[in-house]
Amino acid sequence: MPAYSIVILICSINIGHADCQRETAIDVVRGPRVENAMMCAMAGQAMIAQTALMQGHGEEYMKLLCIPADHDVRSASRMASPQDTQAR
Repeated sequence: MPAYSIVILICSINIGHADCQRETAIDVVRGPRVENAMMCAMAGQAMIAQTALMQGHGEEYMKLLCIPADHDVRSASRMASPQDTQAR
């Protein structure tokens, strides 16, 4: 049973990393569920690398969250964990 869900927040560069949360993000992209935190980080980074999620031409950045799969994505901003990674 998958233990984590991948959530990617797309935020404006005018918002600091700590303030980039679901409520302040330009967009929220939900990725697949994965078995563990390591797979979440790897699959999340691969998902970012293989897609064109951002349209801002340097005005946006992505924040990768790995949240427990049993939590609702709406609570993702409150579930930031050590697996929280910023991709620029």
